[in-house]
Amino acid sequence: MYRIVLAFVFFCFLGVLFTAHAEYRIVSLAPNVTEILFEVGLGNQVVGVTDKCNYPAKAKNIAEIGSYYRPSIEKILMLEPTHVLGMREGYTKRLKYRLDKLGIRNRFFKVDDYRDISRMIAEIGKIFGKSTKNILSRIDSYFNSGKIDYKGDVVFLISAKPAYAVGGGNFVNDILKCANLRNALADSGKDFPRINYEKIFQLNPDYIILARRHGTSEADSFFYEKIKGLGEKAKILEVKPDIFLRPSYRIIDACKMLKKLIR
Repeated sequence: MYRIVLAFVFFCFLGVLFTAHAEYRIVSLAPNVTEILFEVGLGNQVVGVTDKCNYPAKAKNIAEIGSYYRPSIEKILMLEPTHVLGMREGYTKRLKYRLDKLGIRNRFFKVDDYRDISRMIAEIGKIFGKSTKNILSRIDSYFNSGKIDYKGDVVFLISAKPAYAVGGGNFVNDILKCANLRNALADSGKDFPRINYEKIFQLNPDYIILARRHGTSEADSFFYEKIKGLGEKAKILEVKPDIFLRPSYRIIDACKMLKKLIR
């Protein structure tokens, strides 16, 4: 009887050991990647994130490996990851060289429009054997309906001082379309053109959207002073940058929120 119990405990131990080795240890180098990992069911296998990874709330309890643009290679390696995922904007040759040399699988994504977001989600699912069908179908239902009933023209500012706006060819522009808004700067030739306030008023948009990054910051105060000084009559909408400026599945939430704001 004792031998049977001992054998049972031994095989249970082997099972736990095998499971532990079978699990992934993922380091995410971008907030949007962290969001996607949690959404596809890999949150409990994320062992490292950046200081900007704040969604979902559980992500804030994971070990930090530095900032989006300056992740610490040493902190990443201390976590013994099986995979490191990030965005091209945070990519460095030194980081990739170290990861490749140590045999750590890594992928740095480039995203422009909503289709790239869908491709990124699909690839993450494929890497880890997770189904992304439901997420992708939800994105497709909102962003590929082919029906646009414009409710007005808009200028979307991603920063107020200096003023940078949303141009064409990016996923934020796709969010505007999804909400039935016509981007006044869609044909600017740049993804995020710098713009002066006089130009904004010349465009005469129905809406001006401000992504408020720092609460009641100096830049936001500057924005409202400018608007008041030039007598702008467009409706001002404030949105959360975390939802509107991150290329993740939450572009669906951004579209829904914007539709409510312009009713």
